[in-house]
Amino acid sequence: MSKGVGKYYKVSEDGETLKRTRKFCPRCGPGTFMAEMYDRIVCGHCGFTEFKKKQPKKVREEPEETEKKAKPREKPTKTIAKPKKKRKR
Repeated sequence: MSKGVGKYYKVSEDGETLKRTRKFCPRCGPGTFMAEMYDRIVCGHCGFTEFKKKQPKKVREEPEETEKKAKPREKPTKTIAKPKKKRKR
């Protein structure tokens, strides 16, 4: 099997069966494989796109027993603006 075909098919260990590793395009039909991106699957022939579902982010649970104390905010220091120099014309 050539290198180019190897990414579309996987041969079983017994050498009897082939398994397709990529989807066929539903518009173009069998024979046109779709490219897999990190967030979508795209047909290069007709441009059909299927988006993958995003995994929900895990929310960290904070322990309820500990109490958080609010820290007092520091007052921002005042900055004095320097006057702009006048240009001579």
